[in-house]
Amino acid sequence: MIILAEKILQLRKQQGLSQEELAEKVGVSRQAISKWETGESVPELERVVNLSKIFQVTVDYLLNTDVMLEKGTTHKTDIAIIEMEIGKCRLKLTEGRLNIILKLILTGIILIVFAYFVGSALGQALAHFFS
Repeated sequence: MIILAEKILQLRKQQGLSQEELAEKVGVSRQAISKWETGESVPELERVVNLSKIFQVTVDYLLNTDVMLEKGTTHKTDIAIIEMEIGKCRLKLTEGRLNIILKLILTGIILIVFAYFVGSALGQALAHFFS
């Protein structure tokens, strides 16, 4: 079970930030960061949200003692790039989903171009063979 204090320390070190650098990003003193990392105090909710954005992890990861990072992995947020509602349907396009869609589109284009050239070459070969 990893508590918030340990997670802040671990994430700060993973990102190569000093306490002063993190304090500047969060808008608090270096002493506040030190107290958070030792468990002497706990950041306000607004600061936790800010930390989640800085570290690119979910607030749930920071606050929930049951959520742990495996060594060398991160609990990245999947921030919505596009959100819309159409009737009762809600569409949430995240960076991960957008990457998958773009890869599928690119693969489709490559297959179409490949099929065109193979079909064209095959057609020319057949025309030459039967003439």
